[in-house]
This record gives sequence, structure tokens and C-alpha cells, in this order.
Amino acid sequence: KLIQAVHGSTAQSVVLSEPVKPSELYNAYAVPEDIHEWVGRIFPAFRFRHHYTLAVNNLSDPPKHAILLELDTDEFSFLVWRDGKLMLAQTLRYVTPEDILYVLIKSCNQFSLSREDVDLYISGLIVKESQLYRELYQYFLRTRFRDVVWKIDEPENNPPHFFASLNDLARCVS
Repeated sequence: KLIQAVHGSTAQSVVLSEPVKPSELYNAYAVPEDIHEWVGRIFPAFRFRHHYTLAVNNLSDPPKHAILLELDTDEFSFLVWRDGKLMLAQTLRYVTPEDILYVLIKSCNQFSLSREDVDLYISGLIVKESQLYRELYQYFLRTRFRDVVWKIDEPENNPPHFFASLNDLARCVS
């Protein structure tokens, strides 16, 4: 009912939920019905897993004050923690690096987080030489790339943090 109230009709979707550890929160989300049915036909023993849930459940300890940022070519996902509690999980589209920076700074202000004390963990399609990384590093002093549990030989131009989401998924099934 909450998803329907916030996002409108879920008539053509299957609403799923899964626990977010170690809290008593549940992540509820909608999957288009045709995709849910198709995946079930091709992979009968499947389980849908949302990347927010995977990211949170794969943390060994909840961070005190942190932002996990996952970047794609035209959208980004981020999770915000304050005092070890998950405060926000969101996916947004962006056009410029400033769009991302604006949202992260606004989130820090909204949740009374000091940018000097927040650990910013970055993963996805970003390199240290990029304008976005330089901007983030300028505003967030504790910026670093997310570690992956399994180590891969680092091919030129493909650092391990590019595959952090895939790493989260692999840990889910192992």
C-alpha cells in the first residue's frame, strides 16, 4: 500500500519485500509483472534481490556516518547512514557531476552530517582521474573506493570497484 501511495498504481507489477539486516527494516519494491514471470520461467529457483538490500546486508558492521555511492553512466544510487542507522536509500538520474555533488551535500545537511566526518565509499563507473572524483574528494575528505571481498586480477582500465555490485550479488549466493 505504501508503494502504491507514493508511486501510484502497481497493477502491472509484483510487489516484493525483503529484510534489511541487522535492523527491523524491510525493503519493499515493485518488479514489472512480465519480467517477474519471465525470470521465473527461465530460472525456476530464482530469488529477486534488490541492490540496496544486498549492499546493506553485505556490510560486516554498519558504518557510523557514511554514504555508499554507486555510479552508472546516467544514474546513481546512494545510501546514507547516521549514527549507524540507515537514513536514506535512493536512485536518481544525473547529467553533470555537480548534480551528484548537490544531492550528496544536501543529504548531509538534511541529516546533520558533517562532510568532514562522513566516510564516502564509491563504486561503479568512476576513476580517480575523473572530474567527478576530484569534486567529491574536494568536498568529502574521507573519500575512498569500495573494497570488494573477492580479489580479481586488475585488468588495465577496469579497477575492482567497477564490479562492487556484482561482488554483492556473488556474496548473496555463496
